[in-house]
Amino acid sequence: MRHLVFANVINATTGVTDLVQSLSNGAIQSKGLSAFLMLLVGLLITMGIGSSFSTVPIIASIYVPLCLSFGFSPLATVSIVGVAAALGTQVPLHLTPPWVQHQV
Repeated sequence: MRHLVFANVINATTGVTDLVQSLSNGAIQSKGLSAFLMLLVGLLITMGIGSSFSTVPIIASIYVPLCLSFGFSPLATVSIVGVAAALGTQVPLHLTPPWVQHQV
């Protein structure tokens, strides 16, 4: 439930709009590089939170406007959000950050 509140806070601020405008003004020219960086950041977010289902609203609220500004198709946008959320769940236990608690 907290992840939905956090996603609403992200949407209520102008931080995402500022981020999209700064990155779409020429900071990253390549779609491939932008997709790679979004997947890498999604990996770190998912590893930090520990659950792919909790990260989808957070990642989607940031990545959908970014993907639209970079010119990705809707299918590519959904794929980037889904893969970015799922990547962190496949990391072996010994590689996850120490603040993530594992349930056995």
